[in-house]
Amino acid sequence: MIRISRKAALFAIRPREPVTDQNTVLLLHCDGTNGSMVFPDSALAGDAPHTITPSGSTQVSTAQSKFGGSSALFNGTTDYMSIADSPSWALGSDDFTIEIQVRFNTLAVNQYFITQRTSDGSNRAWGLARQNPNKLVFNYSTSAGVSWTDEHVVSWTPVVDTWYHIAVCRSGSNLRIFVDGTQVGATYNASTDTIIDVTEMVSIGCNSAPGGSEYFDGYMDEIRISNGKARYTANFTPPSTPFTPYIGS
Repeated sequence: MIRISRKAALFAIRPREPVTDQNTVLLLHCDGTNGSMVFPDSALAGDAPHTITPSGSTQVSTAQSKFGGSSALFNGTTDYMSIADSPSWALGSDDFTIEIQVRFNTLAVNQYFITQRTSDGSNRAWGLARQNPNKLVFNYSTSAGVSWTDEHVVSWTPVVDTWYHIAVCRSGSNLRIFVDGTQVGATYNASTDTIIDVTEMVSIGCNSAPGGSEYFDGYMDEIRISNGKARYTANFTPPSTPFTPYIGS
């Protein structure tokens, strides 16, 4: 008689990816009761789970979702989440992946998805944003200063009321941005750049915490940071289900 292990049986009915794993340092499913301001971190690696502090009226909304029946709603003027500094955010020269599901309510202004920097810009590490008009940008710094030392800018023309999977991924010296699984723009040469490690909060939904500008107006879902792993190095099929618990190798 052939015996099938419990792990194998689970994989038989559920694909192994997408999963959280030992490189997942932040994972927000943004699930919960409508109006809730609680956003648990489901990550497993580093010093996770992290405490997520919502500001303004940032809340769980069941009006829209990519997965799970709800998402995080940001009003574009006062709403953001903040997370304390952590070794998890030190990207350095390692591989990494930052990804998020987003749905815009408006496209009239610059909007930050996630970043680690001060509001006056004097201390900045990295940031992912949409710039008006029609640009998607991943910025990072290799030294302290009031300006980004490197900017990877690609052309992108989103529309409102549509979900997009956005991912920025570094693999060795190659930095790529993907939208819905398709690389947007050319591969950026990050060479041997080491992204500076700063002591600032990570902010989601604006350009700095506490409180900044360039607020995001819309919904976010399945926010994930993977430190030490390049999850996407070529065009791929974007996630069609929420990230699931890691069972092991």
